[in-house]
Amino acid sequence: MYRGATIGVVVPAYNEEEFVGDVIETVPAFVDRVYVVDDCSTDGSWNEIRETFGKLDGSQPTHDGVRPVTDGAGAIADGTGAIADGAGGVADGGGVRWRDRIVAHDVRDGSGRPDRRFVAFRHRENAGVGGAIKTGYRNAMNDPADVDVVAVMSGDGQMDPTILDRIIDPVVRGDADYAKGNRLRHTDFRREMSTWRTFGNFLLTGLTRVASGYWRMMDPQNGYTAISRRALDRVEFESLYEDYGFCNHLLVRLNRQRLRIADVSMKAVYGDETSYIRYETFVPALSLLLLRGYLGRLLDADGHGLGEPTAAAQLLGMGAIVGGVGVGALFPLLPAATSTGGILVLVGLVSFLTGVVGEKRRNVDLEVRADSGGPPWKPRIESEEVPPRDDPPAREE
Repeated sequence: MYRGATIGVVVPAYNEEEFVGDVIETVPAFVDRVYVVDDCSTDGSWNEIRETFGKLDGSQPTHDGVRPVTDGAGAIADGTGAIADGAGGVADGGGVRWRDRIVAHDVRDGSGRPDRRFVAFRHRENAGVGGAIKTGYRNAMNDPADVDVVAVMSGDGQMDPTILDRIIDPVVRGDADYAKGNRLRHTDFRREMSTWRTFGNFLLTGLTRVASGYWRMMDPQNGYTAISRRALDRVEFESLYEDYGFCNHLLVRLNRQRLRIADVSMKAVYGDETSYIRYETFVPALSLLLLRGYLGRLLDADGHGLGEPTAAAQLLGMGAIVGGVGVGALFPLLPAATSTGGILVLVGLVSFLTGVVGEKRRNVDLEVRADSGGPPWKPRIESEEVPPRDDPPAREE
């Protein structure tokens, strides 16, 4: 329990045998439930997870098969070992019943009670980091513990557990529905980043700002996050992209629901972990994902579509730019065509930028700077209550 809120943490892991045990052991004591998801690792990650569980609660490892989890009333038994609502599972974006993904589990309790602090799931097939996070989200939403805030701490050890309170604070306080780490705001915090990583993260920041509509957000690839139950209810996370573009796609969905986000400054941490990103497939896939998300967001525009002036200006501007370039390319030797194309491009740029400026002003209250990047905040007292907030707080300057 943290300031009156029930906290869950999802730990996605793929081939993190060397790190995942330490990650589990260092999860702060105020976390009520830890959902560890082994995404079909090919190393000893699953054994490391189970051995760590046994070390922490003193229980013997359960078998590696599938068995039901129930609360005694049968309300959450689904026959897979996953904490579920008994509805038979929900299809994800690829049409796969999520419970069919779970090949093994470990609740660290011989009676099968679902009230243990540590719960682990093992995927039958590799689903990607987004797929692993979705398994954690899904079980948190169906957990009888009524989890209020769900954080994500990767199994690779890159996320400092001592600042988890800073990550979840904006969500627990009600200032935001989603909070994420930001390694880019301060030069000192990104000192451990290579030049290539820094360039790539700034580039993806720009692209994701355009796609999502969160124009002050930075470091969208940062997976150290926290999200409210309300936001998970509204973003349809089951159909989110399942690979390394998961965080970007989630930001687009959050904006479409007009949900507020917070950036929390944090230091970049890198060790001996291995990156599994294949850039030859990641870059084109993420580019297409962001383009589709951007166009979908503009065409929806809170249900108004082109009736929303900022969306209409951006779409018409892009159309004019494409049209102008096309006219100039098709008729390069015709002076009239060249001048017409140039005018279209100029008008398109003005229209597009006008729409962007208008959207930035319209969305300014959807972003909160959670802190100034100073010393870490002191841990909160667990019994401290946070009064409910019906209305969003005033924007922080």
